[in-house]
Order: sequence, then structure tokens, then C-alpha cells
Amino acid sequence: MKLVRVENFQVLFEDELLLLKPFRQLYKSDKNRDKRGFMDFLTLVYFTYDPRSDYSYIVKEEDRLKEVCETNGIDIPKFSDLQKECIELYKQLTTTIS
Repeated sequence: MKLVRVENFQVLFEDELLLLKPFRQLYKSDKNRDKRGFMDFLTLVYFTYDPRSDYSYIVKEEDRLKEVCETNGIDIPKFSDLQKECIELYKQLTTTIS
């Protein structure tokens, strides 16, 4: 399932993403006008956990997360329970046969 896409060097999400309860809760909890916290989280999720990511050549998730954070100028986060739930759901929905 394609929930996130990269367009013009920006990570964008499909409308269907907000139909998923954990992602909707996380989106609503971000009080910034531009939803910067949510978008930074989606950037990490896409580049770290999506098999279509440019960083999928890095085998270990911890190393991949570190590289994604360094490249995108994001501090390495400590994920909340809601964020962990979003990550697990994203992993399930992007699992492919190949």
C-alpha cells in the first residue's frame, strides 16, 4: 500500500494515511500550523521503514534510522507509544511479496 510518496524532494502523504487511527491521532496531536513534527516523523518512517526508500540498502534498522536523521537534519528521536504503533502499522501495510 502506498501511503507516503516523495515529490520534488519532499515527503508527502496520501489522504488515506489519515484514515488510519494511529496516524490520525498523531496528526491531530501536532499543534504546529505546518505540522512540522508530523512531517518529520513521516520522513523518518518513509526513509527508514519503506522498502522503496533510497536507504533500503542499509540492513540494520538502527543504522538506517541514524543515517536518515543525519541526512535530513532531524534529531534521533525517542518514539512515543503512539509513534511506535504508527511504525508497526506502516511496516505491516508496506510489506510486499518480493
